[in-house]
Amino acid sequence: MKRSPDTTLVLRSPDIRIVADTHFRDASLPGEQERRDRFIRFMDELPANSVVFLLGDIFDFYFEYRSVVSRRYLDICAAIRRATLRGIPVHFLGGNHDYWVGDVFSRELGVVIHERDILIEAQGRRVLLAHGDLVMPRDYGYKVLKGVIRNPLVIGLARAIHPDLLDAIARAVSHGSRKYLTVPQEKRARAVMAHAWDNFFERGNDAFVMGHVHYPLHETKNGREFMILGDWMEHYTYARLTNGRLRLETLKS
Repeated sequence: MKRSPDTTLVLRSPDIRIVADTHFRDASLPGEQERRDRFIRFMDELPANSVVFLLGDIFDFYFEYRSVVSRRYLDICAAIRRATLRGIPVHFLGGNHDYWVGDVFSRELGVVIHERDILIEAQGRRVLLAHGDLVMPRDYGYKVLKGVIRNPLVIGLARAIHPDLLDAIARAVSHGSRKYLTVPQEKRARAVMAHAWDNFFERGNDAFVMGHVHYPLHETKNGREFMILGDWMEHYTYARLTNGRLRLETLKS
């Protein structure tokens, strides 16, 4: 499987796009096809000299078996593949809903998979990219759970479960986990930001970009930038780095 080493990624692209938390689900759900169509258009209209980072929770649940691939996301995967076939590098960092990507993404779609937060050098900037689920202050219970669900032994045991059954279990868990969205997301975002300035700039980065919290936020302090990408369930926001300037943009309908 094509996975990136844990090193600084030096990029020469003049146009870098960063997306997280699209949370694609079953296409039959209300409003889902429109969300998919926006993403497909976004990928198909990328400039030839761009680079894309997908920072997790692109899918509400994605789990690769060795010989079984879910048909639920074929249109999304096809859009990603069209981009890589055009020579556009696509990088993927798994979130808490879709960490379990594998050979389909790397070998069939041509995506570079990252195991850890991604530090990039581009356009005179050093930007650290993360999904963000491990940086939430005092979220100790989740950090323990994440260690379990990413354990190779647990993943191996999950592959022994029939795909339809595992999918049903994951959907039930995902539905339950979405209850956290009832907590005001702006409050969560600002709590993370208050924690960010002393904790998220220890790798020489001048910017930190994350997903996970479904509220777009972009602040600058003492020459450092902190950004939460928002989501594609309500806000349709993403980050763009051009001419050394990092900004949040909204995808038009």
